[in-house]
Amino acid sequence: MTRACNTFKSREPEHIGRTLSMASIVDGHFVKQKPLPRVCLVCGEAVEPIQLTDEYAQKYGHDNIGREYPHGFKNWWVWPRVHNKCIDLEGQHSKTARILARSGLVYPGMKIFESYKPKNESQQQAFQAMWTFADKGGVGRGPGLVGSSGVGKTHLMQAAVYTLCKSDVEARYISLPNWRQEVRSRFKNVAEATSHEFYLKTERVRVLFIDDLGIGKATDWVEEVVFLLMNNRIEWKKSTSIAMDITPAQLGRRYDKDETGEMRIPSRFYRLCQEIITIYGEDQSPFL
Repeated sequence: MTRACNTFKSREPEHIGRTLSMASIVDGHFVKQKPLPRVCLVCGEAVEPIQLTDEYAQKYGHDNIGREYPHGFKNWWVWPRVHNKCIDLEGQHSKTARILARSGLVYPGMKIFESYKPKNESQQQAFQAMWTFADKGGVGRGPGLVGSSGVGKTHLMQAAVYTLCKSDVEARYISLPNWRQEVRSRFKNVAEATSHEFYLKTERVRVLFIDDLGIGKATDWVEEVVFLLMNNRIEWKKSTSIAMDITPAQLGRRYDKDETGEMRIPSRFYRLCQEIITIYGEDQSPFL
């Protein structure tokens, strides 16, 4: 195989800063347990994880992984991003691959529109609205999805992100509680957070999908960061879709009014979303 090796850093704490070069691997990180397959960014087919055995190392030009890296990547697993058969085509798809890498999807392509099975009219309506939004390139305001856990809100949002990214449209998915916790752990105040690339790349992305609005509540400056994120996307007319487990009325009771009497977060929810769709059904999360 004639291909320049790519270099990767392990995300395991004990291996921070260590690198490993492996032929035919385009991206990935190392884990001890066998992970689920990923989706090839070129052909869209499933790509099985690779175990870093001595046999694999010898096949692709490494004498002994365990000896070369004594702290042990031997017998660990790594995700390829493309099939070996697709490596020569990867350059043609590099823009799409870069967009998907910034999308916030842990497993791009695992949740797609084709695998969503509506169980009732409300789920069909949500499916149609989200599919139409993605099919039109994420132009305009996105749908607002309301429903209990497991009815398919996250599935539809991630399917839309994947569809947009495959069309080379910059789109990003965030789970708001996780994103908010990241802000709290990395920054000390509003000014520091909103001037950092972590915040700016979310605020300025072409199409943003915000999941789990209303779960938890930060009572400190972090909530101001969330408000600024939503408000600035309104001001700049950035396309946004939002999903939440609670009703709009419950959302209103969860947030205090400001000095003008306005419920700032709930009002931005209505202004960011084109239509609010309430999804009914049983929890299908194990099957979505």
